[in-house]
Amino acid sequence: MQEEFQDIKKVENEFNFKEFFVEKIFRYWYLYVIALTLAIVGVRYYLRYSTPIYTSSLSLFINASDKKAGGGGQAIDVLAQIGTANNYGNIDNEIEVIKSRSLLTRTIQQLNFGISYFLEGDLKSSELYKTSPFEFVYDSVKFTGYNRPLHINILDGERYELSFEMPSHDEPVKQICNFGKINKTKIGDIGIIVPKASDLFMFKNSSYTKRRYKVVINDEDALASRYASGMIIENIKGTRIIKISTEGAVPQKNCDFLNTLVDVYLSSGVEKKNEDTKRSLKFIDDQIALINKDLNESESSLEEYKMNSGFLDLGNLSTTISSQSSDLQNSISTMSVQISFLNYLEDYIKADKDLKSLSPSSYVVDDFLLKKLISDLSDLQHKRNSVANITKQDNPLVRNLEKQIQTTRLQLLENIQSLREGINATKKETRDQLAAVQGQMRKMPKAEKDLASIKRQATITEELYIYLLQKRAEAAILLASTISDSQVIDAARTPKSPVKPVKSMAYTLAVLLGLLLPASIVYIKDTIDDRIKSKSTLERETKIPILGIVGFSKDTSNVVVDKPHSQLAESFRSIRTNLQFFQGNKPKNTMLITSSISAEGKSFCAINLAMIIASTGKKTIMVGCDLRKPHQSKNFNLTSSTGLSNYLIGSATESEIIQRLDNSNLDIILSGPKPPNPSEILLNDRMKALMEKLSAEYDYVILDSPPIGIISDGLQLARFADVTIYIVRQNTTRKQHLKFVNELYLDGKIRNLCILFNAVKSSGNSSYGYGYGYGYGYGYGYGYGYFEEDKKQPEKNNWLTKVKLLFTSRKA
Repeated sequence: MQEEFQDIKKVENEFNFKEFFVEKIFRYWYLYVIALTLAIVGVRYYLRYSTPIYTSSLSLFINASDKKAGGGGQAIDVLAQIGTANNYGNIDNEIEVIKSRSLLTRTIQQLNFGISYFLEGDLKSSELYKTSPFEFVYDSVKFTGYNRPLHINILDGERYELSFEMPSHDEPVKQICNFGKINKTKIGDIGIIVPKASDLFMFKNSSYTKRRYKVVINDEDALASRYASGMIIENIKGTRIIKISTEGAVPQKNCDFLNTLVDVYLSSGVEKKNEDTKRSLKFIDDQIALINKDLNESESSLEEYKMNSGFLDLGNLSTTISSQSSDLQNSISTMSVQISFLNYLEDYIKADKDLKSLSPSSYVVDDFLLKKLISDLSDLQHKRNSVANITKQDNPLVRNLEKQIQTTRLQLLENIQSLREGINATKKETRDQLAAVQGQMRKMPKAEKDLASIKRQATITEELYIYLLQKRAEAAILLASTISDSQVIDAARTPKSPVKPVKSMAYTLAVLLGLLLPASIVYIKDTIDDRIKSKSTLERETKIPILGIVGFSKDTSNVVVDKPHSQLAESFRSIRTNLQFFQGNKPKNTMLITSSISAEGKSFCAINLAMIIASTGKKTIMVGCDLRKPHQSKNFNLTSSTGLSNYLIGSATESEIIQRLDNSNLDIILSGPKPPNPSEILLNDRMKALMEKLSAEYDYVILDSPPIGIISDGLQLARFADVTIYIVRQNTTRKQHLKFVNELYLDGKIRNLCILFNAVKSSGNSSYGYGYGYGYGYGYGYGYGYFEEDKKQPEKNNWLTKVKLLFTSRKA
């Protein structure tokens, strides 16, 4: 027996799909239908009036390289690479540049996103992008006017009502204004212009319904922050292609924003390149101006000398000496230009100007260390400027770059000083050589010497002038042909389907909600309500044998077996047959009928069971043992003025308390008047003597006992019973009531204990479609009130009763 009760918990953990479907779904089908209907209607309403959000995207190729120009120890031809080697950085840097506030602000300004227009409906507002029938203008707007909805109600073709909320006002501020005029308001001087006569004509038409609009003056910083937070930039793995996407209610506006943003980004890159080229071009122009002046002076000197002295043809000696002198003077001039460039470069660096890798040093001063330091300094300055555009100046990365720039600048200045000293020393030695050559030339005729000197100076100046003109032409061509390193792969486009709300997902969620909500209600209801609702639940909660099942009926009579062809009568016949398994071959039997609480149908089952047994010819007597709440048997027109309580106290004899039914083998002993001490008198010897006499005289003695759930009367009477029938009523008996009777069964305190499942409601083809109904009740707790007056049944048409019936168990 203990093993059987240990199996109860195992059975509880087993999942029965059929029972789950019947008990949790089919039984409450109306809840699922209502919930699904409400969910579908709700989602249709939501999809109709919600604003769809679309995602627009654009693909961009980023030609950014992590490798620096001039690597591998090769010399850098700076003038030949003007503006082409300064766009270093990786893709992550370029992504941050695209998301920078400066770029977004320029994009917003170009698109004129400063003002947003909306058409207001009864349930939602729709943004009007490039389709607004009017233009909102303002001369000045106060700070409180930004990001504040301004509601415009068109009155007629000349006037409109402006309304907006102010923190200092409890009610919205309203003002009547005129079209085409600047009106003074509390937020500034604003006005509305209607550019199309057709729109103005529609406003004059009283039947025109589109009259309510909303205007928002956007703050550029706030708008840029909103676009930056809503924009997603992804690098396609393994490529230099990035995908830029943003969400919004207006697809065309999304596409315009992305296309313009990329245009601004590409233009910004071209502008940075052109800045470098323009600086180099300005340096070349300055040098050309200086050389041009020297060239003019040399040509004038040569012309003047020829006019005064005539042209002189030099001999071989003079040619050789002149060639040597020319070479030496050329070297001195070249060194002078180098010293001039080094001085210019030193001043340029001390002024902390951005080199941008633009310098003619590769041709003027051919020193590898100088070129490398210039390239390194240019790279560091470029990195610092790129990082400073997307972060604050006090960022550790910026400070680290500043330190590297300062160190490189000092090294470059030291190198310039060292080169200048070396060039000066070489220049001094060259001058000494030139003095020796000129000493030889003094031996030549003065005319030849002067002519050679003038020609030499003119030739040197002309060669340098031609070289600078060539470089200037190259720089001008580069400036005119500069393009961005990046390019658009796919222009912005928007799929036709919105990303939210998604109809399929919305309907799926609605269906899930329509199923989960009633399921949750049913689960909570069943969790809170621990009453026995079905035979399967009863079998899970106890291993006590089930004697039979009695159906439910709305008949107010307690006697139902008088209809021999009814299903209830057949139920009691089955119970009568099943009792033989508990009685065995005993000719005489005493049965105790009890339950846990009142209103579970003990008296009903006792009366009908007694009648069905008596109908077989067995001499039967039913004893009403409930002395705490005696009642009269209205079905047999008997009186309870004299009954068991009178016999137990000695005021009546056995023959006086037995009431006989006409034409029946059934006798009845009613409980009699209510005694003050029911438990005590049930224990006296007269009760034992009565039971011995009844058992000897009758074939069946049926004891209608009080509940055993709380009081001990039923347990006291159980000692007289051969079979104890425990009544469990559907939707009345609770699971914890069964714990008590399970303990009695396990401890063996009650003999031949069995359960009768009573008042079972059914539907469909169940065989238990009838039963009984009555209005009395005991109530040992759980709201029944054993010692209180019975509560009246609520009216059948009461709306509260109908609602409660929705949550009443419908199936056995």
